[in-house]
Amino acid sequence: MGIGCPEPSYNLPGMHPGILPAVVGGVDWWVAPGYGDAILAADLSGDQYMTEGNDKAAITDLFSITRTSVGIARDNAGAYTSFASGIMRRTDRGLLLESARRNNCLQSEALDTTWTTASTLTSGETAPDGTSTAFDVKHGGSTETVKQTITTLDNKETAIHAHVKQGLSAGGHDWCKLAWLDESDGDNGFEVWFNLATGSLGTAQLTGTGSYRASSAFAETLANGWFRFGAVGQIVSGQTDGRLELINTTADAVDTAEETDSVLWWGMGQESNVVGNAVIDHTSYIKTTTVALVRQEDAVTVDNKATIYADNTTGTHLCGSMDALLPVDGTNRKWLRDTTTADNMYEVNNNRAGSYDGANTVKSGLTWSATPAKHRVALAYTTTGASFASDGTTAVVSGDTTGFSFGSGDIDVGGSGGDMLQSYLNLYVFWVAKRTDGQIETSTTLP
Repeated sequence: MGIGCPEPSYNLPGMHPGILPAVVGGVDWWVAPGYGDAILAADLSGDQYMTEGNDKAAITDLFSITRTSVGIARDNAGAYTSFASGIMRRTDRGLLLESARRNNCLQSEALDTTWTTASTLTSGETAPDGTSTAFDVKHGGSTETVKQTITTLDNKETAIHAHVKQGLSAGGHDWCKLAWLDESDGDNGFEVWFNLATGSLGTAQLTGTGSYRASSAFAETLANGWFRFGAVGQIVSGQTDGRLELINTTADAVDTAEETDSVLWWGMGQESNVVGNAVIDHTSYIKTTTVALVRQEDAVTVDNKATIYADNTTGTHLCGSMDALLPVDGTNRKWLRDTTTADNMYEVNNNRAGSYDGANTVKSGLTWSATPAKHRVALAYTTTGASFASDGTTAVVSGDTTGFSFGSGDIDVGGSGGDMLQSYLNLYVFWVAKRTDGQIETSTTLP
């Protein structure tokens, strides 16, 4: 199969569909998808790696990480795994790369502690991470809620989320609501409903004089009947005491509490910025106990850079993401960065015009969306110009003739700070050559 051809789908006995084995018919795994002449290839979903034509046994043979906190990642089946400080968060979805975030919700799994409620709580239920830490919530009155007061920054957006599952009651239950409100009046924020029976979002809206970021509501299906849902917005300007509120409601878009059936709740979050320029959006769950907790940035770098990127003025990079989240406000998403000069190798950016700005930034033209989606991007460059393609689109050719170089080739996968990838990187390939526009267009066609 020729260079740049789309990756084939393999389904050999005893093998997960779509994941290449280390050797196919006597051929190294990186040859069939068209990476035979690359100097580095990482199939991060399939846990397969190559440098300089040699098969490598583990992700740590190619990459290093400096994240200084624990972190959680999910696999394709929707199960959670916890990763210790300094361990890359790789599952069969790929390598999770996120900027630093703080969960300000205390006791995120213990509704019988800092939370306020008159409802009946049953502890010890199995949570998405396999622990017995979920609570069954059954309201005893139509106005009951479960809530927590959280100090927040004035006039700043926040991302809220929760994990839910139909409860212990025989009939199960359909609707639940999550809200971020002004504590002083129980209003003036935003709210989102979720249907447990269908696994789909209901109404998402502002309330009073609060605000809701359009299209920010999200839901994902996890293992064993669990779901995670949430939204982004802020309480009214001038207020710094917010209320995170949970209700099992009788229907969509109502606040009336359901008194017959119950819902399992676990893993609540109220995320805020840690990096000053960060854009708030949904990141992975951060467990808290008695204090707010920061999950630090996944700062992942390519090892053996001096050899891999010896020619720092000519090359082609190909990246693939499992479910990149592109914020609707137009903020850039960096996929690769030159850490020696602090210039971006390229960005996921909605501005195709002036595709290369002379400061080592290439624009992608990807479609902006608050819904996570699979993407592929490729950058090819020499000392006289650069080309960029994304998701099989026609290559964007730089009009700048100063060319592209990245210092000593110190590559940071996933960018840096609040504008980094925020996704599961499932493919990274590097060639010590500028591939043609046709090749990079083909290589970014989604499989």
